Amino acid sequence: MRKVINLAKKLYYDKQIELSSNRVKTTWKIIKDITGKTQSPVTNIKIKSDAGILTNINDIAKAFNIYFTNIAEDLNNNSSNMAKAWQSLKRSYPESSSEMKLLLVTEIKVTDITKSLKHKNS
Repeated sequence: MRKVINLAKKLYYDKQIELSSNRVKTTWKIIKDITGKTQSPVTNIKIKSDAGILTNINDIAKAFNIYFTNIAEDLNNNSSNMAKAWQSLKRSYPESSSEMKLLLVTEIKVTDITKSLKHKNS
């Protein structure tokens, strides 16, 4: 009887995956359902920001968007920290060269190198 039940479950899940438009997502949903590891949405999120403590999901999303869209510019504008980091690096590695040379890389070079890489199956 157990074999019949397991076979019926297998056929049911195979059919769900076969009919799905997103097989990977459906497979993971089935795995989570079978193992009982479904997650309920987190509703008590608190994030500390410049505006204070945020608990509303939309406000948190906006704060993350603002942070990540401005982080590169903020880092570039904060050159004093960059100088401190460079001095610390030079103290840590005094025997290394005091110069760092960066080569210009074009989009064409990156594309050519990427195309030359061997494809791997993963």
